[in-house]
Amino acid sequence: MALLPSQYNHPVRVAERAAVLDILSDGRAELGTGRSTTLIEMDGFQVNPDDTRAMWEEAVSIIPRMWTEDPFEHEGRFFKIPPRSVIPKPVQDPHPPLWVACSQPDSFYAAGEKGLGALCFNIGIPEELTNRIKNYRKGIENAKPVGKFVNDNVAALCIMHCAETDQEAVDNAGMHGLWFMNKSLELYQPWRQKGVDVPDSYKFAVNAVQQERAEKSIQDHIEGGSFCIGNPETCIETIKKYEATGIDQVLCFVQYGKLPHDKIMSSMRLLAKEVMPHFKD
Repeated sequence: MALLPSQYNHPVRVAERAAVLDILSDGRAELGTGRSTTLIEMDGFQVNPDDTRAMWEEAVSIIPRMWTEDPFEHEGRFFKIPPRSVIPKPVQDPHPPLWVACSQPDSFYAAGEKGLGALCFNIGIPEELTNRIKNYRKGIENAKPVGKFVNDNVAALCIMHCAETDQEAVDNAGMHGLWFMNKSLELYQPWRQKGVDVPDSYKFAVNAVQQERAEKSIQDHIEGGSFCIGNPETCIETIKKYEATGIDQVLCFVQYGKLPHDKIMSSMRLLAKEVMPHFKD
């Protein structure tokens, strides 16, 4: 995963590192991208929030060209690169799949239109995800991919913990999941603390996170589907709700807060044995 404002990661370096990872993994690397979310990041690297979307768009459009063109050259608003050989090249032909982190509805459409897979962080409840996926599929229908192919995929992050009983799962992981949710709210506080106007392209994400997470209990998150915490049958039923939205992958977030390592490993074993076989197709 690489944030693409150049102050964080220059796209040439991203292309090089992703290619090395693809070589080391024998062609199994996939590149996730993003434009940055909070002032904690942006202020630290002197990134103008108004520029992040345009900077990401330019960067993500040239990275696949670096993998497939030799020499590569580019002259744009943010990046001016004279003819150069960007090496190494990835193992995958024509190149690794590309993804982008999405939150607001128009970012889902933009992902589809650019032929990128959509990574959904902080997904909220399944019903809300359905409309976002519809926007993504509309974008796919009009795709002009930045790479050599369309990566028609939606992957959604879900806080997950599986135990022998619902109560054991809640006792193990509930407070740690709630800590993560509440802690992530703090990422957006600098907007208000500095008294700055939230740029239009960030307003949805900032407000949505506040609405989805503020003042909710563990049980609220479980019943709403933002937590997949319970016994194997409970986890299966929660994942089925996400499956019904049209997503292609569930990203199992199993390590959060101070959840003990032995509990994490026990949950992963139970998920692999009792839950995953229901979705192997």
